[in-house]
Amino acid sequence: MSVGNLLHMTAPLRDAFDIPFHAIGAASEPLRLALVGGLHGNELNGIFVLGRLADFLAEVAAGARLPLRLHGRVVIIPAVNVLGVNTGSRVWPFDGTDINRMFPGYDVGETTQRIAHAVLQATRPSYFRIDVHSSNPEFEEVPQVRLYDPTHAERETARHFRPPAIVEAPTSGGAPAAWRASVSGPATRARPSPSTASDFSPRWWASSRAPASSPAARSPMRTTRRTISAHGRRSRWSRRRRASS
Repeated sequence: MSVGNLLHMTAPLRDAFDIPFHAIGAASEPLRLALVGGLHGNELNGIFVLGRLADFLAEVAAGARLPLRLHGRVVIIPAVNVLGVNTGSRVWPFDGTDINRMFPGYDVGETTQRIAHAVLQATRPSYFRIDVHSSNPEFEEVPQVRLYDPTHAERETARHFRPPAIVEAPTSGGAPAAWRASVSGPATRARPSPSTASDFSPRWWASSRAPASSPAARSPMRTTRRTISAHGRRSRWSRRRRASS
């Protein structure tokens, strides 16, 4: 495993800092999986999980976890919003912007635009792209995968997470939307997000199968790049319902 820096940045009133990433697997192998965490600095679960996962996959790649073997290459960016993690802030502390709303970014733009651009460039070649989120500390969540305008192949991929719920919703911006727009043809995103679709959000439809006659069901798996994202926030509607039940 090699550890590199996505960006080296300076900041007022503190030392310069880096946004690190892990590249696991042989450089000659195709990039199969990219995982991103910590777009919101107060969502610590994903940062912890991705750090542990990077160590585990590095051991697999080194042959220390036989008979497991790593096929392809993996890129992991555990904590994008480094300063937000330092301060416990969801947004970028200096200007209050949400990095997840800065995609696709701009390489000579504002700080959060440059960060979003760097994340997109590092992850866009991957076959699978996963954006990991978690809830705020005050919420109790149920793990879920969110699929945005999915194809049948993406629904089948989401089943491998074995979540309590699979949620479908319209495309709504952020890193997954930028991933979709960065490739030609249908590219989707799924978000493993904690809350059940049928119980917590009446606007979403939880499903693991597409009707056989739908265009999604006819889409071939090999022509689709899939983006999978994990999110952990529950709506106010769901919290009120829980409190009243």
